[in-house]
Amino acid sequence: MTADQLAIRLQEIREEKGISALELSHSLNKETDYIQKIEEGEVLPTRGDLSEICDIFNITLDELFNKENDKQ
Repeated sequence: MTADQLAIRLQEIREEKGISALELSHSLNKETDYIQKIEEGEVLPTRGDLSEICDIFNITLDELFNKENDKQ
């Protein structure tokens, strides 16, 4: 998965879960526009942030990185 694909995938899941980028940034204790920067491809999340994002969304890293798992 490329950084651009991750950006798109993160936005898709965030919107499916009904969480704003601002809410997610606050949940991660990051700058208010942190998620927006990730979704625009300006910033790559750390491994720790990806893990926290998955916890917030109640998904696995595999589900984040592999869209086909969403459909199962």
